Amino acid sequence: MKNKYLPSLVTGFGAAVLISIPFIKHVGCCVIIPIATVYALILDVKLNKAKLPIKGSEAFLFGLLTGLWAAFFSALFETIITFVTHTNEFVQGLPGIENILRNQVPVSFKPFIEQAILIYRSMAKDIKTTGFSYIYTFSILATNIFVDIIFGIIGGFIGMNYLNKRNKPQQ
Repeated sequence: MKNKYLPSLVTGFGAAVLISIPFIKHVGCCVIIPIATVYALILDVKLNKAKLPIKGSEAFLFGLLTGLWAAFFSALFETIITFVTHTNEFVQGLPGIENILRNQVPVSFKPFIEQAILIYRSMAKDIKTTGFSYIYTFSILATNIFVDIIFGIIGGFIGMNYLNKRNKPQQ
C-alpha cells in the first residue's frame, strides 16, 4: 500500500495529542510540529520507499499537511476539553487580558479595545454557560492553522536536509 499522505496524518494527529497536554502546549508549535514533520518524512521514506534525495516541494507539502492535520486535531481536542470542562486558559486569563488591553494600549485605540473586550466577554460567557463558543473555536482553528503550517514547513525543510545528508555517500 502506497499512501503519500498517511505519514503526515499520523504524525499530525500525534502532535495534536501532545499539544493538548497542558505544560507541553506552550512549546508545541515551535518544537513538536517540526519534529512531527521530520518524522512524517522519515515514515514516508520507510513505508513508501520514497526516492532520496527529497525535493523541496515534497518537504513543503509534508510540512503543510502535517501542520494542517495538527491544527485541525488540536483545535478539535481543545474544543472537546472546553466543552466538557466549561472553562479553559482563555476564560481563566480574561481579567489579565482586559487589564493589559485597557492599560497598555494607546488611548487612540480605546474604541477598538472596548469592542474587543465585549467580544472576549461574550466568548467567555458562552464557554462558561454552554462549554462552546463559535468565535473562540474559529479563532483557535485559524491561529493553529497559521502557526502550525509555518512550523510544519520549517520542519519539512529540516527533515529534508537531515534525510538528504544522511543519504549522501561517505567520501
